[in-house]
Amino acid sequence: MNRIIRILSALTGAFILTACGDTEKADADSCLWKPFPAISAQEDYPSIGVSAMYAGVNNGCLFMAGGANFPNVPVADGGKKAYYKQIFTKRVSAEDSKWVYAGDLPVTAAYGASISTPSGIVCLGGNNESGAFNSVLRYVISETGLLQKCDSLPQLPCKMDNFAAANNGNVIYVAGGNIDGVPGNRVFCLDLDRLATGWSELSAFPGLPRVQPVLTFQQAKGRNVLVIAGGFCGYTDRNENPEVASDIAVFDLENNTWNIRRGPVSPSQNTIALGGACAIALNDSLSLYTGGVNDSIFLSALNREKEMKIARANESVEVLDSLMRVQRDYLLEPISYYQFNPYTLVYNVASDSWRIAKKDMATARAGAMMVASDEIIYLFNGEVKPGERTADNQMISKTCIRD
Repeated sequence: MNRIIRILSALTGAFILTACGDTEKADADSCLWKPFPAISAQEDYPSIGVSAMYAGVNNGCLFMAGGANFPNVPVADGGKKAYYKQIFTKRVSAEDSKWVYAGDLPVTAAYGASISTPSGIVCLGGNNESGAFNSVLRYVISETGLLQKCDSLPQLPCKMDNFAAANNGNVIYVAGGNIDGVPGNRVFCLDLDRLATGWSELSAFPGLPRVQPVLTFQQAKGRNVLVIAGGFCGYTDRNENPEVASDIAVFDLENNTWNIRRGPVSPSQNTIALGGACAIALNDSLSLYTGGVNDSIFLSALNREKEMKIARANESVEVLDSLMRVQRDYLLEPISYYQFNPYTLVYNVASDSWRIAKKDMATARAGAMMVASDEIIYLFNGEVKPGERTADNQMISKTCIRD
């Protein structure tokens, strides 16, 4: 009898250990980034994905609009970039439902910024094949996913593209990007509750002009701050040597002062530059970052673009041909070559500390868009290598991102 009891006890213990192991695995699996329905192919809208779209959440509906890709000929073979104006919506609560075509932007557009505010989704600036623009539009989505309203807000003070935006409720902030065609450091804000006042300019952030940065609004020890990260500045008349930003800048809105802080690093202590990354505020002090280019590989590409511009200006045909062959080879490398950032990062502005929350190649993209509902964070589209987009969408529970 005692032998039987010992055997049963051992089996029971083994079952409990197995059950606990399964539970722990299930908990871990639930905290992975997981696929979320993509937009299916539509008329004049291929299913290869876009980058630099507009996105947001309003009235329980997700919103994706615009963006750009290379639908026919690859960029390495001289393909022409296409821009889109379609708007798609999807109910947050209907996870497995399809995205629905809901209308169009006024023009094809990409490389702007978008913000989810209490009064609607605000789409700002951007560009297309005809150039950049300064328009600001606010979209309201009905609870069934229909476009309910679109109104024009005060235009940006300049034509802007590849910039960053963040908000504190109905107060919107924009920073960096190409400003009237030139990489800039300027920062503007607009209070949607005081539209007659229009846009006001804040103190410019210090250091390198930042094209394709990310911006969040946070609170550090009770003080309202803006955090700008990532970005780069290519070769221009004003900037002889291309640079990729590796630090971050924090702006105290009350003191009107900027402070430079260290950016994130990988487990091997390599810089994570966050150019072309995504960012959202998780709460007052925490912000979440995914994706972005590899700084050293991208800087090499920027320097090659500089050499190509100089060769064209000097009409150095042989030099230009050689550089273009190198550029084509660069664009034909496999996805793994470009080493886009695979880490999901959390920054605590109050303690000035970075933490790696996840590592997942599914989030290693540039030019994607990240938005959040009450409980879920969504990552939409983006490019997985220069010129190549993905239609893949991902999602993760906010509860999985802990400080």
